[in-house]
Amino acid sequence: MLPCLHSFCLNCLEQVLRSSGRPDTFTCPDPECKTEISLPSSGDLKELPTNFRLVNLLDVVAIKEHDSRGVKCGNCDKTSTQSLYCFQCCAFWCNACITGHNIIRANKEHRVMALHDFQEHDFENVLKRPAFCQIKDHKAEELKFFCKKCEVAICQTCIVALHDGHPKVHLEETANELKSNVMSEIESYRESIENNMTDIAKIEEDCDRIDIHFHELKRRVEQFVDDTIAVLEKKKQKIIADLEKEAALSTQRLEHDKNEIESQVNTKRLALIKTENLLKRNPNADILQQYSVFEKLLQREFRHDNSVAPGNVRFCEINFKGNQNLFNNVNDEEIGSLESKQTASVSGSVETPNALRTSHVEYEQSQQQRDKEQDDSGTCQGNDGATKVPVAQDPNDVRFKISDFVAKTSEGLAAVNREPLPHRLFAAHLNPGHFEPVLSFGEEGSSDGMINFPWGVAVNERDEIAITDRRPHGTDRVQIFTSDGTHLRSFGAKGAKQGEFDYPAGIIFDKNRNIVVADNGNHRVQLFSEQGEYLSQFGEKGNLLRQLKNPLGLSSDDDNIIVTDNTNKLVKIFSNNGHFLRKIGERGSFSYPFHCVRYDGKYYVSDRDKHCVNVFDSDGIYQYKFGKKGEGEGYFNQPHCLAVNKARNLMVCDNMNHRIQVFDLDGNFVSKFGTEGTGPGQFNKPVSLAVLSDGKIVVTDFCNHRIQIFESV
Repeated sequence: MLPCLHSFCLNCLEQVLRSSGRPDTFTCPDPECKTEISLPSSGDLKELPTNFRLVNLLDVVAIKEHDSRGVKCGNCDKTSTQSLYCFQCCAFWCNACITGHNIIRANKEHRVMALHDFQEHDFENVLKRPAFCQIKDHKAEELKFFCKKCEVAICQTCIVALHDGHPKVHLEETANELKSNVMSEIESYRESIENNMTDIAKIEEDCDRIDIHFHELKRRVEQFVDDTIAVLEKKKQKIIADLEKEAALSTQRLEHDKNEIESQVNTKRLALIKTENLLKRNPNADILQQYSVFEKLLQREFRHDNSVAPGNVRFCEINFKGNQNLFNNVNDEEIGSLESKQTASVSGSVETPNALRTSHVEYEQSQQQRDKEQDDSGTCQGNDGATKVPVAQDPNDVRFKISDFVAKTSEGLAAVNREPLPHRLFAAHLNPGHFEPVLSFGEEGSSDGMINFPWGVAVNERDEIAITDRRPHGTDRVQIFTSDGTHLRSFGAKGAKQGEFDYPAGIIFDKNRNIVVADNGNHRVQLFSEQGEYLSQFGEKGNLLRQLKNPLGLSSDDDNIIVTDNTNKLVKIFSNNGHFLRKIGERGSFSYPFHCVRYDGKYYVSDRDKHCVNVFDSDGIYQYKFGKKGEGEGYFNQPHCLAVNKARNLMVCDNMNHRIQVFDLDGNFVSKFGTEGTGPGQFNKPVSLAVLSDGKIVVTDFCNHRIQIFESV
């Protein structure tokens, strides 16, 4: 064994020494080590210490391969496949020599075993056998002492022959002392590593905080610029409207003048025609007698000449003079600034310099939580309607202050998919909560098409239904069905490898038609193609923002994936490639977050153990909640997954009440359907639901091991 703790056979080391071209040093042959090794003072490689564990391992290999290679007898040196091993002699014996071994009285208590009878614990005993002296003529005595002067392990013969007068101690005593010292150092270093890992975790957390803060600042900058552009756009529209008004007035005046002149022209033209006709038709005598009449007629019509004089101005030119100061300010000034300052990490032990914060873009927030609780009549009662909105202050101060106002009640409008319904249909279809079962498929079993405890459900644009199901101590998988219950394909198995699951939970189809699955027990989210081919994954067990612990519900948010990080008690949003973007709520916001869906600018999060649904705005700020524990309308007993139907109502799997409840988007109770049982339309702990393209509702009936489909009637 070399000082660098790498071990090689003697022949290899002799070859390395010869090829090195140096008489007393060589380089460790290990490609990653390259330590310079000095020969013992005698120049003999044989004086390098023996790796006794490797010697023992060689014996273990010999025992395991004795059937094919045989083992050399420690007495006669003959090789035989029918050999034995003595645990006290630590030597192999052939069948011929073992008789002589056994007749010696001192060997009477020795444990001898045939090699083909070895079990795993016997191999451990071989590996733990004592070390023996390698010096020739010392009869392979056990190394029981340690020479402090020479710092080597020695046998009883070594004491007399080679180390007489040297200070010696028992080998086990020295080894135990050394082990204790080394273990103490190891614990010290392990503590140092743990501190380093803690620092790394804090740095990663600070990186996550910076990333979140960066995205928030980016959003604020974009919002500020958009608001500024909106103000300029409004002013632009105003001045254009004024310009159009002035142009219309000028045109109106000119049209009036034009009409008057045209009327005079027509009158004059008629007078000329009349006079010309009289001159052509009347005799000369009449013309001479009526000349004064002709003259008066023409003078009367042409007495006032209203033709436009060359110097008369009928067009007033309007010019636009831009606000050059405004343009110069916009061109010269920055839209805001960033200030850098030293910011301590959460724990205070790791500092992150240059943490970003806003200077000219900041928010003064005051949050008023409005908890909406159900009353005995089943209606949802709120407070005085106070709502928080941003109100602009001084034009030069771009901060925002939150203030209250009472929202004006808007006129109701019935709509489906945001399309208004005709008024004549409104009365007939206003009751949106009556659902009837139209199909049920699945039965308990592990074969393809059979279902065990279905959990998550999702539908794609072709109305194919994907579910996650599992059998305790059995198959964890994803199954795909048509909307009429025909089995198409299955994929997945129990395990922790890529493409395997440990309690698959939430499932969705992403924008690329890929299947996304929350792998609860493996603390990750996996992505598959439509055909079930493994593509990628994100998440790992941990409590950092990019990590997960027992993810449950999934939903999509534009191009992103919303994950309910159950044990970490957070809702997290990841990009489609698994990059953490932001979180909804804070630690302590939830007791047992189960599922989150985003609709119409709000996030709805079911909390199983608080028996309610929490509502957050588009920025992830808590607004209010509805529901509490109970059995009445609008009450919950462990709400599970959510979905929004075609009528824009929120549907909630009320798990332990064995029903589905329907609410409007403000949390007001609308209707319910389902009771406990095994018949059509009954449930035994519904978990998840999805909406088909025709509006039918697909529900996973967990303990009935089936899928039920309902339609609104």
